[in-house]
Amino acid sequence: MEIRIKNRSVIIMMLLSTFILFSCNIIENTDDIPDDKNAFDPIIAIPEVSAFAGDNAVLRSLEAFLIKTDGTIDIDAEYKPWVQYNFINKLTPEKEENADSDGPIGVTQTAKDTTEKAELIKVIIIKPYTKEVQTLDADRNVRNRTFIHGGMERIILRVHLFSKYKELYQIAQAASTPLSFRTIWQKAIDLGAPSDNVVANIKYDYKEGYTFEISQTDYKYKFDLTGKQID
Repeated sequence: MEIRIKNRSVIIMMLLSTFILFSCNIIENTDDIPDDKNAFDPIIAIPEVSAFAGDNAVLRSLEAFLIKTDGTIDIDAEYKPWVQYNFINKLTPEKEENADSDGPIGVTQTAKDTTEKAELIKVIIIKPYTKEVQTLDADRNVRNRTFIHGGMERIILRVHLFSKYKELYQIAQAASTPLSFRTIWQKAIDLGAPSDNVVANIKYDYKEGYTFEISQTDYKYKFDLTGKQID
């Protein structure tokens, strides 16, 4: 049976899809934004962002820039809102193996590093983008390659001995889920902040609580972890 596709645009779209599949590359340590990027809720996204940060990542702090009164941000907005999460990720040390596991007696064995370590990691949420890079193939022909940034990126800031951050890690691990930024916004409105056509910067810290600020104004407030205003 012969199947004919009369609509040329369908054929073109099929060819383009095939081209994109084989010529696009995902930028290392990036992924797609979890949830709706046009109504991204930084608090609701914490479990997925934490999993992206590391197997044992716990949230230390979170900063949302230019967040709307409903507690969300529109990543595609022209004023370029963005979010930064800061984590401590406990690394699982390699297990010691038997001396004869890597070879016969007489062969120098490489000792496994069983020291517990911790990574300080930040994850940023930004507007997804693509970039074109020209490379040379084996025949010295110029090829255009497309690299895709899905909007979520993981960056390792430093690695330390876990003992240095053990107490902080345990406190952050036991911390309650942060209050929604809609709630923080409402508390600011109750204190006099405007609510129409306005965005704010909100920071959460697992020890200090929340700070709220509307840039270039005097609307600046601090709240403890329960949402009570701090004078």
